[in-house]
Order: sequence, then structure tokens, then C-alpha cells
Amino acid sequence: MRIKLPSRNRACQNGASRTRAWAALPWPLAACIAAFLVTLMSGAMAQPVAPSRQVDVVLLGDSITWAGKWESRFPGVRLVNRGIPGYKTTNVLNELDATIALRPKKAFLMIGINDLLGMAPVDQVYDGTIAIVRRLQAAGIPVVMLATLECSRKSCVQAVDWVRELDRKLEAFARAQNIPYIDLNPKITDPDSGLLPAYTWDGLHLSEPAYVIWADAIRPYIR
Repeated sequence: MRIKLPSRNRACQNGASRTRAWAALPWPLAACIAAFLVTLMSGAMAQPVAPSRQVDVVLLGDSITWAGKWESRFPGVRLVNRGIPGYKTTNVLNELDATIALRPKKAFLMIGINDLLGMAPVDQVYDGTIAIVRRLQAAGIPVVMLATLECSRKSCVQAVDWVRELDRKLEAFARAQNIPYIDLNPKITDPDSGLLPAYTWDGLHLSEPAYVIWADAIRPYIR
């Protein structure tokens, strides 16, 4: 079966018109729908063709990474976007051989929100994330860890607290292992509301101003 996937630009343009309908769903139901969709989409999106030259940067994550239009933000950088909508830590870990085969000079990792929205325990998500980091390091690939982004309190209620707990654990690990760690949350969230409306179109996915902040934050690590 061939699946026609929407372009990132069109998805972003149409996102605002779908926000009200999506936001009306209870977030556990929305998470289940996302999990179903990824079974349809991942086969078409998850297998990159090995390039003839070494890749400079690979970005690993879910739909939040996928929608970043990174190639246009970093022209001249041999960059592969391995953000896949709906992905959880286990998906990234299970397909890590394909990422390692790209021989990237550096990997950026942000993952975990779909695990948490699917009710996975924080410790399980933490263990999965650390397993990804260690496997990349074992392959000789330097890793830059990014904090899992908060969603809005209105959209995902207690999941905001789970994200914060996970990020505290990830930051402690990164500091102990001397791994670069980038936390975008202080710039796009607040303590009461989580992800701020100015940086999202649905309470979970990011709008352009957030991607500008993200790109500026990782730019010093991209050589």
C-alpha cells in the first residue's frame, strides 16, 4: 500500500483549522490516535537512504522534530532529519542501526513525550532514552541531549509534571556524563501553563517562533 504523506508546510498551514477539533479530544484518546497513525506512516518514513558522504548531523525524535524544516535552517550542513511522527523511545532504539549506518558526526536527541502521553512510567522513558544515548556513544557518535518539551497544561494536564520529572533525571545524567544538554523549556513555557500559546498551535506541536529558538540553541553545536 502506498501512503501519500502531507508536506510539513501544508501540515503547519492546515494545523490551525484542526486545532479546535483535536483539542476537543481527551488527550489519552488523542495519544491512541497518534499511535495508530504512526503504524501507517513509519514504514514510509523511517528508512533513510545511506548517503555517499558522511552525514554531519542527525536529529532523532518524533513529530516535533520532524516538523522543524532543519535543512532550510542549516544550509550547507549535511543533515538528516530522523524525527518520525508518533515515535517513542522504543521506536528510536529499535531503528538505531539505520541511524548508525548514516555515520553522523553528531546526533541530537529529543524524545519521550509520546511515551508519557501513552501513560508510560517516567523511569521507563528515562531508561529508554539513556539506552539510545549509550548505544550511539558505543558507535562513536557524539550526542547532544535535549530536554523533552512540555505540552500545555490545558491540553495534557498532568503530563506536564511527568515531563518535568523526566527532564530532571535526564539533566542529572547528562551532567554526570559530561554530555551537552539543551533545555528549551525555560524560553517557551511557564511554571503554571506549560507550553505557552505563542509557541504552539495545538498545545503539543510547535509553531515557527519555537523552532527559531530551537535552531538558535543548537547552532553552536553544529560545526
